[in-house]
Amino acid sequence: MYENFILSTSVYINGSFFEISSDLTVLQACGLAGIYIPRFCYHEKLSIVGSCRMCLVELYKSLKPVVACATPIFKDIEIYTETALTKNSREHVLEFLLINHPLDCPICDQGGECDLQDQSLVYGSDRGRFKEKKRAVLNKDFGPFIKTMMTRCIHCTRCVRFMSEVAGDAVLGTLGRGKDMEIGTYIVNTLQSEISGNIIDICPVGALTSKPFAFTNRSWELRSVESVDIMDSLGSSIRLDFRGSEIVRILPMVNELVNECWITDKIRFTYDGFKYNRLITPLLRKKKWALNNGVAISYLTGSWERSILFLTSIIICFLFLFSVNNLKFILNELIDVQTILSIFHVANFLGSSNIISSDQTLSTNYSNIDMRENYLFNHPISYLEHGMPYIFIGSNLQLESPLLNVRLNKTSPIKKIIGFFGSFQKNNFNSYHLGISIHNIRRIMMGKHFFCKLISSYGVSSWISNIYYLNAFTNILSMINYIGKYNGVLNHYNVIHNDCSKVGIFDLCISNNYKQVSNYCYLKTDLPMLLYCLGSNPNLYQNVLISNKHFFIYQGHHSVVDEFKQIFLFLPSTSFIEKSKKYVNNVGKLVSVRKAVVSPGLSKDDSLIIDILNLILKHVNNKDITKEVLMFTYLPHLFSKVHNKNYNIYYLIWYTMCTIQNNKYSKLFYNIIYTNKIDNYYKTNQIASASKILGKMNVRLYNYTNIY
Repeated sequence: MYENFILSTSVYINGSFFEISSDLTVLQACGLAGIYIPRFCYHEKLSIVGSCRMCLVELYKSLKPVVACATPIFKDIEIYTETALTKNSREHVLEFLLINHPLDCPICDQGGECDLQDQSLVYGSDRGRFKEKKRAVLNKDFGPFIKTMMTRCIHCTRCVRFMSEVAGDAVLGTLGRGKDMEIGTYIVNTLQSEISGNIIDICPVGALTSKPFAFTNRSWELRSVESVDIMDSLGSSIRLDFRGSEIVRILPMVNELVNECWITDKIRFTYDGFKYNRLITPLLRKKKWALNNGVAISYLTGSWERSILFLTSIIICFLFLFSVNNLKFILNELIDVQTILSIFHVANFLGSSNIISSDQTLSTNYSNIDMRENYLFNHPISYLEHGMPYIFIGSNLQLESPLLNVRLNKTSPIKKIIGFFGSFQKNNFNSYHLGISIHNIRRIMMGKHFFCKLISSYGVSSWISNIYYLNAFTNILSMINYIGKYNGVLNHYNVIHNDCSKVGIFDLCISNNYKQVSNYCYLKTDLPMLLYCLGSNPNLYQNVLISNKHFFIYQGHHSVVDEFKQIFLFLPSTSFIEKSKKYVNNVGKLVSVRKAVVSPGLSKDDSLIIDILNLILKHVNNKDITKEVLMFTYLPHLFSKVHNKNYNIYYLIWYTMCTIQNNKYSKLFYNIIYTNKIDNYYKTNQIASASKILGKMNVRLYNYTNIY
């Protein structure tokens, strides 16, 4: 009854009276009172060790200073933080910490953001009394992300505790004693955690810094913009640091409801992907549609006016020659809510419902998404820390959402009961493998599974599934919801998405269309088809395409990796750092990104391109002319300035339709089975794939090339 009731106690700090919770330490109590106490080893999200001794304070009737971070408060405690004894003690502690620290602040990347510099300004001396030789420590190789300068290390052990307690990968530790003490890996190895870059932020000195950022910029030369991480569906708060028109660093922002103060390595080190492999100007196809006779494919740089008219014409031609079902809009994993709405308006005007997401063309369709709670992560993210039993269905939380995995790791090992269905996966927590079939799930529902004995004392458990398995577990989902309502717990079935756009797609326009179609019917057809890809890589669809019968309009901020012969128009768009847009995260909350830099070249906002297309289509539709007149009269007039017949869109399509009749179709792959496996965590979207920093990592093997 009183388990959540926290008692308060009276505390005197520097002579002032405060009522503070009784379960806090002296340092935390002073922080609530607005009094800052210097510290190095203490961190709000890590365990307390009290090793640096910088937070010494004086207590009433205490014989010596006490460590504020490790001393609990009690009733009527009197704390003094500004006495001569306290100040003198901190000065002596800092002098010992600086004994072996090198004097290389002018070339240190931590300069301007260094806690040791700040403390030295207040408690340091202008001269040193240490005459012996300084100790030197060999640098460690932690991988392509983290640069080490271990001579600067003051042994605060923040990095050791982070890797053990937060990342769940206890690879760092302290070796040796006294002056021979070092921090490193027990066995020579690189850091293999998806969130290892956070030790750069928590290091109070320059011992651990960003290797790609080294010797490139100074912190005081950068400007910052708050934004949101769209590399996964969680929507973590981030800070974009830029200089001029280039993003040079990405750091976390504190958001206790979502990501606390951590971010993943994928968003932290993907900033160079915004400048490589960018599509900055519209490109129109230059050669004829001779796709299989060895003719080289080349493109001609065009203007936006010509490209938009070309795009409008090809859509009208397909609607005239075929039907509206031959026009498909494919949305990528980074698309924002406003662009989805614009596509929805265009599709409604054309009378089409063929709006599909990039993953659905390759795997399966979703039919059980009428209710919003069926595709959301319904629990608050903080619930993962409460110790409720969790059952995963085909989900690898460590790769799909590493920050959710951090929350799960905060649960006490005694209370942590986790089971998973599916193939064996590498996790950083102990779990029970419950099987690979739906039959085993039914056994849990019936109480005949061994796992039921472990969770019987809790009464109810939380189920977490990847979105790709939602359709296969329709009946199971109904059973789970029924049991949850019977036990008084609603919506304890949670869905994890790999993409930040998936919830917005389901919310706005796509969910009503998935119920009417069967698997693979979107692209596997013998009829010619025009596919409008918004940032989605057409190379992903080669297994479901018929040669020469699918034609692509590609609109995106990064060009496709390989040369894809069916693309005849490239439209450059802006990435998320170059526009102010909104997304819907995994828990169904609307999050906003802010424009940080200017878009390169002639790239335009996605929603702006679609809105202009919509206006032109409506203008053409309002004209009192027949489709035959439009085809043979109006369309050639759009390109009257271009005398080359290759730019006559009707000629291109007519030539193509006549050519493909004699071609042999490629064999369809009907037996495509989607497996919930992320082969390369650092290449799940086009921005990350273009990053050379992330490209050094070979995920799950974590081999890299050290060029620094």
